[in-house]
Amino acid sequence: MCSSDLKTKIVILLDHSSSIASDQLEYKKATLALCEVLSYLKIKFAVYAFSTQARSVVCWLIKPDNMKWNNVCAKRLAQISANGSTPLAEVYDKMHPIMQAKRPDIFLTLTDGEPSDPTAVRSMLKSLKSMGIKMVALGLGPNTMRATMITNNLRHLGYERTLAVSRLNDIPKKVLNVLGEV
Repeated sequence: MCSSDLKTKIVILLDHSSSIASDQLEYKKATLALCEVLSYLKIKFAVYAFSTQARSVVCWLIKPDNMKWNNVCAKRLAQISANGSTPLAEVYDKMHPIMQAKRPDIFLTLTDGEPSDPTAVRSMLKSLKSMGIKMVALGLGPNTMRATMITNNLRHLGYERTLAVSRLNDIPKKVLNVLGEV
């Protein structure tokens, strides 16, 4: 697969809820590796992250799609601390206007948990998919069994593609496999 084959625009959303706190360094390293690979392949991508603070959703723009991946982006990622729950529907709702304006080909969510409101997530997924955005989720788990369980739960929410990852180092390879299918 050469970079000219991949004229794909991607938005990556990173779950930084408290459940990833114990693995957040490895999670961030894997995300850095993924961003380095996408940058090397000259794929246009943006990176966002979310957590909750005082029961409010906080979204960060780590890398805008029109900027090259660089140390500033890496530092932004490093500064985010894992906190709170997984209000995925609220996060998608906050990002909806951005998705409407940017119209990425793929919206990739990396998460290790169950969203707070599965019904609302289903509704938001339908709305985003109706814009022609391919919704992909990567379920992160501490072992293969847990990763598979998380991924099965994500599949039931209505993502077009779900992947399970128990070794964080596998994230870049799994994402590139998805890109090869687009």
